[in-house]
Amino acid sequence: MPQNSKKRPTKKRPSIKYRKSNKKRKTFIVVLGMLFLVTTLIFCALFFFHKEKVEISYKNEIEYLNTNIRSQLFGLNISNDSLSEYNVIRQNNLVNMQYRIQVSKHRYQSVRNALVDLLKSSGFNVSVNTSITAMKSNLNIFIDLEAKKVKPPIIEKETPKEEPTVVEKIGKIAIIIDDAGNNLMLARRVANIPYPITAAILPYTPYDRETYNLLKNASKTVLLHLPMEPLSYPKVHPGKGAIMLDTPPDLIGSIIDDDIGQIGKVDGVNNHMGSAVTSNAKKIDQALRSIKKHSMLFIDSHTSNDTVAYDICKKLEMKCGLNRKFLDVQDNKEYIRKMLDESFDLMKRYGSIIVIGHLKHNTIEVLEEYMPVLEKKGVLFVSPVEAL
Repeated sequence: MPQNSKKRPTKKRPSIKYRKSNKKRKTFIVVLGMLFLVTTLIFCALFFFHKEKVEISYKNEIEYLNTNIRSQLFGLNISNDSLSEYNVIRQNNLVNMQYRIQVSKHRYQSVRNALVDLLKSSGFNVSVNTSITAMKSNLNIFIDLEAKKVKPPIIEKETPKEEPTVVEKIGKIAIIIDDAGNNLMLARRVANIPYPITAAILPYTPYDRETYNLLKNASKTVLLHLPMEPLSYPKVHPGKGAIMLDTPPDLIGSIIDDDIGQIGKVDGVNNHMGSAVTSNAKKIDQALRSIKKHSMLFIDSHTSNDTVAYDICKKLEMKCGLNRKFLDVQDNKEYIRKMLDESFDLMKRYGSIIVIGHLKHNTIEVLEEYMPVLEKKGVLFVSPVEAL
């Protein structure tokens, strides 16, 4: 090897301490980046969740107010035809509800006063000029009341007045609406139905007590919709305040006491789910003995063909009813009307029957429309006690 050749300088390797420090720095940057990404995703999710929640809240309030206004008109015997225009207009976060209502001149003042009182009781700032304007937060309501001109009467020769046709009642139907307590808006519509109709309220629902007060003020029959264990448990849970197969006998009474205390003094009880309990003679006997301390009325919802609840109820000398048909297993209007027609046929067979629907929009709407039709066919709508 030549003497003048130089050795290549060896590259100095970083110290172990430096390498560890550099590795920690890189790890810190990666973790920080991941935290930033996760935080951003959470923030976006919360933002869209909040936006969706606000949107749902708006829709619920709009539907609630619209139903109240229509119910007020219904209570004043103002037909739906008088509501000639209804619009909901969104402008960013501002919502405008616009109504055009035609009423006769002699009803104009009373309708205007009733609508003003309704809006004020709902927390709106109301001003009245040629129209009614109500404002609250980001929600505005404009009601344009038009006084219809009444045509002068046509003078005709007097004709003998026909006596109103009296439809002979050929049977009785008691309608129970289950699962009340979850929707106050629909409960108001039940309260406004001008026929005897019964509501079964689930305990520990968002509006259980409010629904009870509302329906009692409307002179409706109210039942405790008592949760009981179904055969599908634990896949399906009946809810809080339930009687289960393993509930000790000495606790059943306390549970029922608490359920009724949550709602108010009820007129009777029917079961929510409960196919496992109502088919168990020993357990349903224990439950009925506790129910009997509050009310003598029990309606077997008939959620199982193996139910013995009605028979045990009879042995305890209580007032006992049995559901003959569920009206809304399918949540569509055509099906519900069909079930009401079948209920009419059952009524003709048995003389008086009990049927059950649920607090759903389609169910209530069909009942509002179809109960007058069934009345003209000879149905007398009654409370459950009157159908026994």
